[in-house]
Amino acid sequence: VFSGTLRGLSDRLALDGYQLLLGSTGYSQHVEEQLVTAFLGRRVDALVLTGVSRSPKTRRMLKDAGIPVVETWEMAGRGLDALVGFSNRDAGKAMGEYLISRGHRVLAYVGGQEPRSEARLQGFEQAAQRAQHVKVQALMLNQSASYAAGRQALVELLASHPRLDALFFSNDALAVGALMECQRRGIRVPHDLAIAGFANLDIAEEMVPALTTVQVEATAMGTCAADLIVKRLSGVPLPSNRIDLGFSIVVRDSA
Repeated sequence: VFSGTLRGLSDRLALDGYQLLLGSTGYSQHVEEQLVTAFLGRRVDALVLTGVSRSPKTRRMLKDAGIPVVETWEMAGRGLDALVGFSNRDAGKAMGEYLISRGHRVLAYVGGQEPRSEARLQGFEQAAQRAQHVKVQALMLNQSASYAAGRQALVELLASHPRLDALFFSNDALAVGALMECQRRGIRVPHDLAIAGFANLDIAEEMVPALTTVQVEATAMGTCAADLIVKRLSGVPLPSNRIDLGFSIVVRDSA
């Protein structure tokens, strides 16, 4: 999911002679603290972070560092310095409104236990609250997004809520796993059950049926974040330190 952002960052930074150091937090604020400490100890020129939710210690370190900080993949709140991304809440709401407009009334959301996934659920539930006679079930996973996790989530939800008619997954990998399990069980998608994902990964278009999903500008996020950094380091005035790249619903055959 994040590979496009990394590619955009690396390609843009390379144009001005900067190299990219990469650290993975696994959505752990404690690990992020350790990584930020290590990178600041290496006297990096700037930092790019995913999301806007971080520990008080990390926030203090970043504010005291005096270097450009760009937070990506979210537009919630004020942010520490610069923001490049989109509203996860609005994306979840838009998918909810789309599924409801297609006549679905018993919905489910499957996502990870991390802030951006939770924001998508909040938007999804908001869309349901504004409609009549719409119910939303939620299954928040404590494991990484994978085909197997998507398959297991589908099995669990159908066992407890057999009348479900639409599922929204916070990641295309989860949605693809559910699609494969539907094929094994003879569940017709979207006639018996609609399935939608998030991120518009390459596999989404190749599935049969092709996956309806949320398109986000992952590569542009990296490019814009890098551009903000290069301009700041060069002393170029910025018209804005908030760049909302938005999102779109890609309608295909699965929902």
